[in-house]
Amino acid sequence: MNGWLKLNLGDPLLASDQQDYIATEFDSAYRASGKPAEMAAFFRHESGPLHCDVVAYFTPVASSVGRRVGAQPCAAPATSGLTLLAGSETAFELLSP
Repeated sequence: MNGWLKLNLGDPLLASDQQDYIATEFDSAYRASGKPAEMAAFFRHESGPLHCDVVAYFTPVASSVGRRVGAQPCAAPATSGLTLLAGSETAFELLSP
């Protein structure tokens, strides 16, 4: 793996509270770290076995926040459909191969 983490937040209709919690936790860590350009969390709607799920992705620099909320290691996500949840708007461009 390359340091990315992901967390399945489940049904989009029920995921907003978790997204808000992650954004709040992330913002504190982001500011405390000096707002690094590679630190961000993203989300995307992905097809699940029964319905669409919201999946959050954390860049390697954001791994401490990801681990704190229960995220697990994963491969770097494809850029298609990713939306910034919190952090640097340039992070994905900096980390993309």
